[in-house]
Amino acid sequence: MKGDFVGGGHAARVSVQSADMSRTILLMLVVAACGKKPDATTDKPEGPGSGVPVGGAVLKPIDPSAEPCQAGVERLFAIIKATGTAEEKAANTPELMTGQIAACKGQPWPAALVKCIGTIDSVPGYMSKCYKAAFTGDIELKTIRQLDAAVDTSRIKPSVFEIEGDFVVFNKAKRCGLISKKLPPVEGVLAICGGKVIAGPLTTPEEVEAVAVVMRVEMADGDQLMMKVQQQFPPSCASCRYTVRDAKGDIVPQP
Repeated sequence: MKGDFVGGGHAARVSVQSADMSRTILLMLVVAACGKKPDATTDKPEGPGSGVPVGGAVLKPIDPSAEPCQAGVERLFAIIKATGTAEEKAANTPELMTGQIAACKGQPWPAALVKCIGTIDSVPGYMSKCYKAAFTGDIELKTIRQLDAAVDTSRIKPSVFEIEGDFVVFNKAKRCGLISKKLPPVEGVLAICGGKVIAGPLTTPEEVEAVAVVMRVEMADGDQLMMKVQQQFPPSCASCRYTVRDAKGDIVPQP
């Protein structure tokens, strides 16, 4: 995920670049950079043993007995072929699919991710549902690079959230901000205050933007920021056990 945090004082704003985002959170490594975000579609969960017609094609459910990497990648590519934009379809080559299957076998995808791919029929559904499904169990959030939300970061390389552990701070007193986390092949952003996750994982540009807007408005008051974010965007992973560490590797206590 990439995003620019630009501004001065308490007037910081967030601008998420859709073209850059498509390399990561929008389409992970399955497609190349696309010029725009996919059009929103409505997800229709499939019933066991039946295919769903989408865009003139029938998306077959994943065979439980099939090799997970091949089955998951092949279905994901079928979804892109059926529902993707012209740019996404053009990037959806057999060579890329073969490479993704090999990458998956080298670093297996979470079982929950493959299972989720079998229940969705659109690229937006993959991002909004399946990215979240990959977040489960023990997850460590460590700051690698700390950035100030009130400072222009548009020229920083790598771009904000392009790497794991980018922590964009909105309130320094309470250590509230947004931190990126990669769980190959997916990634997300979580809102934290001190050692507590108060929202996330956020897996679409719209989610990141919405939380950042609240954080920006309340950045002068850490307690108010934490309360507003928790009220509007409660954490979506009930099974996740988070450990937040600072740049030195020390555990950050919960507020």
